[in-house]
Amino acid sequence: MASERFPHIVLDERFRKREAYKAHLQVVASNPIPQRPRDAHANYLKERLTATWQSAANRQAVSHSTREGVYLEFRSDGGAVLVTKSLDDMRSRKVRLLNVRTENDPDGRPITYATVYVSNDKRRQFLEKIERFQHDETEKGRPQNADLINSIADIRDALMVESFWTDQSAILPTMETDFIEVWLRSDADDVESEFRSLCEEFGIPMEDGSVKFPERRVLVVQANRADLEKLSTFSDSIAEYRKAKETSAYWLTMENVEQMPWVQDLVDRLRIKPDTTTAVCILDTGVNWGHPLLSPSLSESDCQAFDLSWGKADHNGHGTLMAGVVAFGDLREALTSSGPVTMTHHLESVKILPPGRTENPKGLWGHVTSQSVSIAEIQAPERQRIICLAVTATDTRDRGRPSSWSGAIDKASSGMDDDIQRLFVISAGNLWEPKDWINYPESQILESVHDPAQAWNALTVGAYTSLARITDPTLGAFRPVAPADGLSPYSSTSSTWEDMWPLKPDIVMEGGNLAVDSTGFADQSDDLSVLSTDRDFTSQLLSGFNMTSAAAAQAASWC
Repeated sequence: MASERFPHIVLDERFRKREAYKAHLQVVASNPIPQRPRDAHANYLKERLTATWQSAANRQAVSHSTREGVYLEFRSDGGAVLVTKSLDDMRSRKVRLLNVRTENDPDGRPITYATVYVSNDKRRQFLEKIERFQHDETEKGRPQNADLINSIADIRDALMVESFWTDQSAILPTMETDFIEVWLRSDADDVESEFRSLCEEFGIPMEDGSVKFPERRVLVVQANRADLEKLSTFSDSIAEYRKAKETSAYWLTMENVEQMPWVQDLVDRLRIKPDTTTAVCILDTGVNWGHPLLSPSLSESDCQAFDLSWGKADHNGHGTLMAGVVAFGDLREALTSSGPVTMTHHLESVKILPPGRTENPKGLWGHVTSQSVSIAEIQAPERQRIICLAVTATDTRDRGRPSSWSGAIDKASSGMDDDIQRLFVISAGNLWEPKDWINYPESQILESVHDPAQAWNALTVGAYTSLARITDPTLGAFRPVAPADGLSPYSSTSSTWEDMWPLKPDIVMEGGNLAVDSTGFADQSDDLSVLSTDRDFTSQLLSGFNMTSAAAAQAASWC
């Protein structure tokens, strides 16, 4: 069904169905709460709680810790529920649920562990819950706190680093120091200040800056296991530990011969879904399909060009960078993982930029885009494809108004001519000038999304960034332009458009950050980029990538 006024906006009757409202059915937990002998279980937990508290107190006395509470670890039975919400007291900072993690028992059943901080003056709170379970009943005759107490199989002192480690167990540090995220149990400034003072006292190096969330603050330390145990012993503020993410610079400072084992390990773990009929078609500068990370999902026959005289290979590098992210997302994740990596889509490439040029003749962009999509569809008509376009106009004069280019994309998306609806993923467009980067975030707010990303029917992708850690020693005087989880300094927006035009971008993905010094000089640091595949893979397998192009490629990968 199409509107007479807006024929390009289509509601497909095949996917439209009217139904009366129905109340949600109650979901029965697949992991039930055990029913235990009331007195025996209550007495056991009281004994465990008392012993655990005494053990923690003795350890603090030996270590001369001035901590004002203890960390307790609660455990469920294998395959059973642990009622974690009842372990937290949101009304105060004195009884707080810090983290919940799951491990499998020898039979493969999940065991839930919860680490809880309890201040010294609240030590009787859990003991009273157990006693009410043992002696008091509800109006319906059930023991008080039955679900909570029955769900607890054991209580112990959360002494081990494992009680706070919520990342993969295989990467928990041992003797060697590593970059570790410390999640504090409060977002208050004084809590961060106290923790920094403690690290300084113990000589544990810390990174500058922190990330603030509701009820949490995240900092990065350089620590080994012994350091983390010391922090847990002396700080009341630990919620969890995680390994800090490697920056792209870790791989980009390697020679090609050092990058190769990482790449080969990923190739060995790579699995292509055999029956997939989904593809992401990259309209760009071409892709070098011989790259070892791309060749499993991109054949030469799926590489085309708008003009065959241009050749199909990547003359610029941008298309191959796009392909690496479309295939894997940020390669840092895939390279540092240990299990199989399954690809559920093919790659396709249609070269839409000629060698030696960065743009096509003006006025032909809509034609080039629609014809290039047709080339891919003729090559493999049986596939369902996402079309990824990160080539945009350099001027921003449209400011939301339709152009011939965005109109062609809206038309192709809606299937107005051929009844074939298509998903276009388009980058929002970038800020290129250092003066704009420095004037952050005002420049980004005022910079209009670039043509054709104003297309109504396309998924327009802007950029945010979580990359705010600089490890490059040559950039010691630099700081990130954007805060962690802030708007990327490269990204454009639609805040200056008139209200009649759609809000763009539709979503944001990681687009990288910039480093700036006190003089205002900006640098595109490897630390602040995502990781992708390099065009000249015989000399360099991996390369840094950023801007809304990288963001659009990630969105296409997820679609």
